[in-house]
This record gives sequence, C-alpha cells and structure tokens, in this order.
Amino acid sequence: MRTITIEIRFPIELHPEAVMRQIEEDYPSFSAYAANTIIYDIITRRRHHLTGQTPKLSRKQEDAFHKGVKKAFKKGERMNGSYLEHKVTEAVADMKDKPSVEQVSRVLLDNLIKDGEEND
Repeated sequence: MRTITIEIRFPIELHPEAVMRQIEEDYPSFSAYAANTIIYDIITRRRHHLTGQTPKLSRKQEDAFHKGVKKAFKKGERMNGSYLEHKVTEAVADMKDKPSVEQVSRVLLDNLIKDGEEND
C-alpha cells in the first residue's frame, strides 16, 4: 500500500481514551487506528452533525467539549453515529417546533461543553 505521512493535531485530553480504543480494536499503532477510522468515515459517509461543529468553537469551548466527551467515555456512554443520529432524529420528531438535526446537534454539543466546564 502506498502511503503519505500527514501530521495531525490531536487533543491531549482525549489521547488516553483514543489509545484505549486503539487497543480495544486491536490496531497495531495509533497511526493505524487513526487511518482506519478515517477510512471507516469515508466508507460510511455520514454527516458529522456533532463533531463537525467543533472547529468553529473557541479554544475554551473546544477544550470543554473534549472534557465532556472524556466524562461520557468514562461513564461508559456510547454515542456512536447511527445511535446518536437516531436519538437526534427521534428528539426532533418529538419537538413542537421541528428544529433541524443541525439545531438539535448544536444543543447536544452545547450540553457536552457544559459537562466539560463543570469542575473546571
């Protein structure tokens, strides 16, 4: 396989959890884990309603989001794509004003940021 070397920045707050997932999924290296996670994303081609908004956050909000994700991971919560999308779609259907999935995803993002800001 032909490859290129690409440098990425990864949140230090979530590195231990990422390494845990790498080991759980039996990837031989962090690079293999990251590459195959991106390949999975290319195959599934699903919208990133929640995480796609994070580059628009302030550094403080982004840090709090990462801490919120870390807390959810430690609690054992699973927010995988199809489950999360299903729950968001279900929530939208139950709401009177029928907000878009993007609007509800923003609320979920804000809630994770709040979770991450607690005890700071």
